[in-house]
Amino acid sequence: MTNENCSFPAGTVGNATCDIMVYKGTEKLSLSIGTITHDNGLAGLPTGMSIDNPVSISNNVATLSIHTTNTFNSNGELNIPVTADG
Repeated sequence: MTNENCSFPAGTVGNATCDIMVYKGTEKLSLSIGTITHDNGLAGLPTGMSIDNPVSISNNVATLSIHTTNTFNSNGELNIPVTADG
């Protein structure tokens, strides 16, 4: 990941981009992104947060574009399942 931590203060508008790549040694592998969940598997995203869908994948790089609005008021983590070479 090009950005392991994207933090957004509650109640603010924000944007972040993160690229995901998978390597085996020096070889960049193909990848896919599964269903993104938050806080131990809860479906969907927190209120006020969105991720461009579908996730852009080009040259074996997945790009996540994450956005928050002023209604974003949650804390926690996103779970982003990545499947490599498969």
